[in-house]
Amino acid sequence: MTAEELKSVLAQRDRNSRKALSRWVMEQEEENKERCAQFLSQGIGGALEPKLYSGFRRALLLSRCAMVLAVIVIIGAYLISDFGFALVEGIWNRYCMALGIILAMSLFAGGSILVQNRKEQLIARCYLAQAEAGN
Repeated sequence: MTAEELKSVLAQRDRNSRKALSRWVMEQEEENKERCAQFLSQGIGGALEPKLYSGFRRALLLSRCAMVLAVIVIIGAYLISDFGFALVEGIWNRYCMALGIILAMSLFAGGSILVQNRKEQLIARCYLAQAEAGN
């Protein structure tokens, strides 16, 4: 993908452009693992890049918090369904556990999607910044 195509993909916000960006980033990660790891660990120091890098780091932190919260929600739902509703028999225990699992899965999926989106944006912008600096 050329720099112009990458700029147009980044400018658009439809599903096809997000899929194209995701495919391109996966290809770049397979070909240049060290370069992508450098982008994700320290960036390249461009003008727009610190904002994107801090957004990625924030999303990574939020994702990790969401994973911990998901585990806590699962454990809490189990404890509530097992001990908290001991007087209420039957179906309420299952509903409480199912609600906890759905909530935990939503937290985990949301955090993962956020991190992946920010990672793709950061890698693509860093590649563009390096391409422009090289020209």
